[in-house]
Amino acid sequence: MKLKPFACLITTVAVLPLLCAFTSASPANSPVRLEILPSSIRLSGPSASQKLLVTAYFKDGTRKDVTELVAYKALKNLKISKEGELSAKSDGVQTLKAEWKGLVASASVSAKECQVASEYSFVNDVVPTLSRLGCSMGTCHGAAQGKGGFRLSLRGYAPEIDIATITRQLGGRRISRENPEASLFLRKPLGETPHRGGVRLSKNTKEYAILLSWLKNGAPGQTGKEPTLAKLEILPGDRELKPGEKQRILVQATFDDGHSEDVTGRAIYNSNDVAVATVSE
Repeated sequence: MKLKPFACLITTVAVLPLLCAFTSASPANSPVRLEILPSSIRLSGPSASQKLLVTAYFKDGTRKDVTELVAYKALKNLKISKEGELSAKSDGVQTLKAEWKGLVASASVSAKECQVASEYSFVNDVVPTLSRLGCSMGTCHGAAQGKGGFRLSLRGYAPEIDIATITRQLGGRRISRENPEASLFLRKPLGETPHRGGVRLSKNTKEYAILLSWLKNGAPGQTGKEPTLAKLEILPGDRELKPGEKQRILVQATFDDGHSEDVTGRAIYNSNDVAVATVSE
């Protein structure tokens, strides 16, 4: 059975609570091991990034998220945010190390094509971005009749229809290939022109960068050569949490060409029982 595109699968993810609140361990229950996830990281392209998850394992078998507490080493051609998001400054291969309370964990990192201009796919980048922004939800343009004369397929299930709607309807006036920043496709969610859906997008976000870059590249549609999503995985996997405890999560997408991407910021999250666990973003 062939899996649906990335934008379709991410909507079905059920998750544990997001982000961490660290509780100090007693001296008798000291940490014995650190682990970095993912343990092997490949960054391809200037905009590639990877969120990290660092877990401490204790003597009694419990685990804690200490991502924001560790110190990172060997950052020669890498940079990392306070939230633990890794990106590359230049091509190369090295080992990233995280240190906390005398313990060390490591992960291998390879970066390539850092100086090559980003080319975003309509299917694997633009459609998931529109879903993430809520544009293709059933309460917005994904409704059966659309909204304001603009209709998208529900949660991006039919990208071949969406590309035609975005680039050809209204005589192609939704986008401007000559002046991409002036496209209604951007100005409406930015709130620069009246939009019943309100402000959905900000210029200083990765979502805006993806949409603008796609427009600047000529707003290409589906090529038929895009890798298909083969697996979606939530890290660190199953966790047992006490009431009030929180856990950071990562979402990794693996495609049929073998490459994987961090899609934590592009996934859509749902809890199957909000009385037990909720997720923040």
